[in-house]
Amino acid sequence: MNHPDTREWLLANGLGGYTSTTVCGANTRRYHGLLVAAVCPPVKRRVLLARVDEFVHTSQASHELSCSCWHANSTTIRGGYSYLSDFTLDPVPTWTYRVAGGELSKQVYCPPGQNSVVIAYHWRGDNTISLEIKLLANDRDYHSQTMASPDWQFDQQVDDRGIFRVQAHPPGEPAGTPWYWCCTPYRYTDYRFGGQWYRDYHWSAEQERGLPDHEDNYYLGSVLGSLMAGDRIALTFTTEADPRPLDMRDLVSRRKDDAHRAVNRARLPQVDLSHRLVSAADQFVVRRGATGEASIIAGYHWFTDWGRDAMLSLPGLLLCTGRFAEARGVLHTFAAQLDRGMLPN
Repeated sequence: MNHPDTREWLLANGLGGYTSTTVCGANTRRYHGLLVAAVCPPVKRRVLLARVDEFVHTSQASHELSCSCWHANSTTIRGGYSYLSDFTLDPVPTWTYRVAGGELSKQVYCPPGQNSVVIAYHWRGDNTISLEIKLLANDRDYHSQTMASPDWQFDQQVDDRGIFRVQAHPPGEPAGTPWYWCCTPYRYTDYRFGGQWYRDYHWSAEQERGLPDHEDNYYLGSVLGSLMAGDRIALTFTTEADPRPLDMRDLVSRRKDDAHRAVNRARLPQVDLSHRLVSAADQFVVRRGATGEASIIAGYHWFTDWGRDAMLSLPGLLLCTGRFAEARGVLHTFAAQLDRGMLPN
């Protein structure tokens, strides 16, 4: 690509959390992040994993694939967008980079029903490369911003299975949400601890809105993997206390099967438009943690479940798609809040 693609993409996890950024990888608004967890589904969203920065190293050169925009030069997105040869959204967001004499593909997916994100890489080239993946963390409400401080602490612990536990300790606040990550296969990867702040990431969309438009992220460390032709590695990030490594190929296959079943349930023809509509509708349907009943998100990135929007959208999202049990659940969710004939907006 000759120019950075700042179109936004989003995948929701059915709990109110999501993963979302731009095609080029630069976070352009405060709501962007790779692991944005709803710690009290579907509300109290927190940005935990802000971004990852990828580098391909060979004996001849190093190539940065990620993109960033810095506050000091807020009109320019810098990084490796020139290596990006293709991006597709279905069945999962997939990037293809032409770099170092081969192709590196990257896929991102949120498994439904958990605050998790899987990022998988596949190298197709005759040579061996070293892939470096820098982990940039945070722990903040998704409406706010983080400024670096020596009083911030990020604890990292790793067990004998190679599962890392991360917990932030913001100054003057309770300990943050613990989260976990692991890399598969673990046998040919290494981890180099970081420990410093990357300062002044610029949010162009927030600047346009006249809001605070920059923040700092904490560099946890770098995953280092040596990839030969056909090799794959995957990183799983999650708030699940006992995380299991997830295989992207299994997740993609399951997503395709789920899409076919959803289209059949909606009695729509098995064509691309049907899949896109049903998939888009599914992004807004969530399950409330306190009751287990379904609810409807009013919109992304910043809205939660609102009564008015839920009632307006219920016929199209749930009745037209044959999701009658969930439609009943939404009515139960809001009927429980009924007060003198009024629903909370």
